[in-house]
Amino acid sequence: MRRLHQNASTDADSRLAIEMFCSSVRKQVAAMIAAPDGVDLIVFTGGIGENDGLARGAICKGLSWIGVNLDESRNRSASNPIHDASSRCPVHVHALQEDEQIARHTWAMVPRKGAQPAAVTRL
Repeated sequence: MRRLHQNASTDADSRLAIEMFCSSVRKQVAAMIAAPDGVDLIVFTGGIGENDGLARGAICKGLSWIGVNLDESRNRSASNPIHDASSRCPVHVHALQEDEQIARHTWAMVPRKGAQPAAVTRL
């Protein structure tokens, strides 16, 4: 995504790829909203969700029909909440903390004195 943003000013294919990605995310969000008959909060996380204010902005711009409105400066800095005062739906950015989760899983597999070895599940 970083490379696409870098090339977007001069490359139509890069702009199209970004547009298609954001459109795909909007479709998925809309489907998730429709299933439970509404939404209480939208949370962006993961690499793009946490670090790409341009993508978050493009995604949310297409969600104005449910009352999503972002505060541009808060979105750029990922300062929660990133929605503005007129937004009917709160929007936040949260770090996944993947490293901590990996450490927890690894620690759970470390053999303890007198304990049986943990079973390893492969996905």
